[in-house]
Amino acid sequence: MKLILASASVRRAEILRDAGFSFTVMSSSIDETPYQGEAAHVLVERLAVAKAELVAARAVGPAIVIALIRLPDAERLTFVESTLVHFAMLSADEIDRYLATGEPHDKAGGYGIQGRASRYIPRIEGCYFNVVGLPLARLHHALTALGWSEG
Repeated sequence: MKLILASASVRRAEILRDAGFSFTVMSSSIDETPYQGEAAHVLVERLAVAKAELVAARAVGPAIVIALIRLPDAERLTFVESTLVHFAMLSADEIDRYLATGEPHDKAGGYGIQGRASRYIPRIEGCYFNVVGLPLARLHHALTALGWSEG
């Protein structure tokens, strides 16, 4: 069964590709503005579902759309994965130097754990790939639950 990534994120595609997944990309453009008072976990699930639904409506043939809609029967699986990132105490100068690199400007969390910010992170609790953009182990488990298999 083919996989379709419902995201134009280069990082998400790179994570999947590096893990050996074969997939196609179908991006979906939605308004990502948070609702007033909306919790972060509610926001990310709402956006993921909206993107997957738009792509599923355009997809042809049997497939699983990430975030997790199996076609043609529209069986769905959703989850939210959290990872706790511990930062060292930073001085104002360290923060200014990091901001001046430009690295945090295209990152959802305002830092790149895989880049310069890594020097300030002594540990994480949870999935590293979730911080980068896609909780890989949990995704693999969910895909298997939906009937996906390699080959």
